[in-house]
Amino acid sequence: MWIKLRKLKDRLDLLGQLAESRALVEFNGGMDIRFLNKEIIEFLRRIRVKEYHFAWDDPKEPLKKQFQLFKESGLKMKGQCMVYVLTNYWSSIEENLYRVYNLVELGFAPFVMIYDKQRFVDSRGRWQMGVEELFSEKQLQHFKTCQHMQRWCARVGIRTRCPRFEDYEPYKKWVERGMPVPSK
Repeated sequence: MWIKLRKLKDRLDLLGQLAESRALVEFNGGMDIRFLNKEIIEFLRRIRVKEYHFAWDDPKEPLKKQFQLFKESGLKMKGQCMVYVLTNYWSSIEENLYRVYNLVELGFAPFVMIYDKQRFVDSRGRWQMGVEELFSEKQLQHFKTCQHMQRWCARVGIRTRCPRFEDYEPYKKWVERGMPVPSK
């Protein structure tokens, strides 16, 4: 209990220092929304913030209420609050989409991050040589689905015209072609 209180005191001390500095702060590393409460919101009101960034890495953590609390605080301004969404690690496609759809509904900008992406594709998005030897067909298809989701999510215009990932044309065409991936 004391450790938890000490950590809260440390958080509040740091937020107080940021407020006193009058510096323009960008929380680009991702603030931990799990610690958000009314007291922290009051400290955040005193800080000059350029942009807020959060993360929702674990789909099994029920964080929708925390994001709702932040939205209702009045701190978030349109286009200033990105949420990193970790995919291709322990989550299913359904769990990924649950987080993305909920964030969009609340007015946040989801930013899909693919775990271990460089093991699958090069910097231009082309399959790495021998990737079929390292991963099963199912793992490669899961990765490719996450890659499509990342592209769909990254473009607000595309997401606005096509609000359901399942209707995203490049993804649909890939599925219709049988979800091809490198094979042995």
